[in-house]
This record gives sequence, structure tokens and C-alpha cells, in this order.
Amino acid sequence: MTGEAVGQRSGAMNAQLVAREVQARRDEISQTLAQMGSMLSDEERLALQRELGLMDSMIRQQLGNADVSLRGQQLGLQGQQLDLEKALGMGRLGLDAEQQSTYWDWLKQGGRMSN
Repeated sequence: MTGEAVGQRSGAMNAQLVAREVQARRDEISQTLAQMGSMLSDEERLALQRELGLMDSMIRQQLGNADVSLRGQQLGLQGQQLDLEKALGMGRLGLDAEQQSTYWDWLKQGGRMSN
């Protein structure tokens, strides 16, 4: 695995970890609002709802960063696959050319197909 791929994978894992931590904190706040909402002042309730919105945004951003990193890894792997396919295809073309050359040589020497 290349250093770039390791870095991308590490970045994706870190982004997922941060998203989980933020999600856990968000769940705590959401539960507090649900259980104690009637005991909170309007100001406190709005502050907690605002914090929930910010956390939702952070979670989406972290998961988006992880997704972008994983997509980058996929593109890298697809590029490697195309390189391999191209290399194999070139080898096959060489084989086909060799077979055609052998066939034409055979025909020139009077080769006939048997019935």
C-alpha cells in the first residue's frame, strides 16, 4: 500500500472517529432536550437546539470528508486496475500479432485447411 493510500485511509478513519464522538455528544444533548425540555428556559432550549444544528453540520462535514477520502482511494485503485488491464492488453495484442504472423507464414508456405 502506498504512503498516499495509507494517509487517505488514516484520514478517513479519523474523520469517522470525530463524527462518532460528535454524534455521541449530539445524542446526549438531544436526550437532555427530550427529558428536560419543559424545565429549560426558552433561551436554554434555543441554545441547545442551535448546538444540535452545529453538530449535525459537523457530522455531515466529517462523513463527507471520509467519503471523499474513500472515493480518492477507489479512484487510485481503479487507475491501477486500468494500468494492469492496459499492460495485459498490450501483451495480448503482441500474442495476437504473433499468431497472425504464424498463420500468414503457414499460408504462404502452402498450408491448407483440412476438411
